[in-house]
This record gives sequence, C-alpha cells and structure tokens, in this order.
Amino acid sequence: MDTGLDRFFFATAKIWIIAGIVGFFVTVLSVPTFLLSLFAPGWQDARVPLGLVALGGISAWGSLYFLLRWIDTDEPKTPKAGS
Repeated sequence: MDTGLDRFFFATAKIWIIAGIVGFFVTVLSVPTFLLSLFAPGWQDARVPLGLVALGGISAWGSLYFLLRWIDTDEPKTPKAGS
C-alpha cells in the first residue's frame, strides 16, 4: 500500500537515516543528564535534557519506521530511469 506518509519517508530517506543516527546518540548522551537532573542535588532544571531525549526519540522512531517500511516493501529499492 502506498500512502502519502510512505512517499514522504522514501523521498527523504537519507535525511531520516542521518536523523536516526544523530537521534540515537543524542538520546544516549542526554539520558544520564536527565537522570542526574532528577536525583542529584544541583541538577534542578530537567527541561533541556528532557527535550533532547524527546527530540532524539522522535528522530530515531522516524528512522525506524522508514527502515521497516523500506525492508517490507516489494518495490525496487532504487528509482526507475525516467521517473
């Protein structure tokens, strides 16, 4: 099934792959900071690390969606000439 969301993800494939890699590292690096902000004295402002966790998670999930749809499709992985 070809939906508008699928066309969007396929058209922006390289961006989503890069965003997933960056999002993974942003999430991994900001989770300890977020945990420190919850439990350690002096780390009272958790908004910035929480925002980074959310941003990293969104881009990582978008990339995961793209990769699963790309693997699941029966169509050729490269565009046909002239299309």
